[in-house]
Amino acid sequence: MDLIETDSNGALDGSHETMASRQEGTTARLGGTTRWVPDVEAERDALAARLMAAERVIADQHARLAVLETLAATDELTGLNNRRGFLADLKKQIARARRNPAARGVLMLADIDGFKQINGRLGHLAGDSYRRRVAALLTGCVRETDSVARLGGDEFAVLLTDTDEANGRRRAAEIARRLNEASSGRGAARVNIRLSFGVEPYRAGDNATEIIDRADQALYRDKADRHESHPRPHDGQQAIAASAL
Repeated sequence: MDLIETDSNGALDGSHETMASRQEGTTARLGGTTRWVPDVEAERDALAARLMAAERVIADQHARLAVLETLAATDELTGLNNRRGFLADLKKQIARARRNPAARGVLMLADIDGFKQINGRLGHLAGDSYRRRVAALLTGCVRETDSVARLGGDEFAVLLTDTDEANGRRRAAEIARRLNEASSGRGAARVNIRLSFGVEPYRAGDNATEIIDRADQALYRDKADRHESHPRPHDGQQAIAASAL
């Protein structure tokens, strides 16, 4: 067998162009035949560089998708979860309760009383400020493990997690009391905050849609009792407290 012979220019006898200009390696003569001998180490480094570049692209795409998913589940006005984010959270909590019966909790729906009149009397900017104020108050009343969402318009939802029904209703009554003692705006634009509430416990085996429907029915019973055109300060809190007895 002939020995392998190479030249430093990547060509034999200067008569044939090789692939050296396109790829790392050199030409060689083996057994009387001219062959291309790749530079394995250089090719390995080039492949590693391409893999790293691909991984960076994939990581960037994952980050962009995560941002888009967050935006899709976030209410633009308040920064809370929107309806989509809330439904995903509720279903997740029900699934937790299936795995661990102690992980049950309470759903609390809230609806601003007389919001159309607020918008009509003070304008949409004041109405937006009012809803942001409600969002901040609700967020300030719950634990980090709970969640607050704006479902749209003047509707909000609170998930009180890892609590039994009795304790959940007591907490909901306290939240209702604090919200209905608060106000929004200043001076002539100051408006007392008034909300109606509906509370419904959830546990393993429950259906998210049915829980929301029952809480919604409780909310409108509370709203009817409050006589929306002439709201009294703590009717919402009293109705929830009474249902806990």
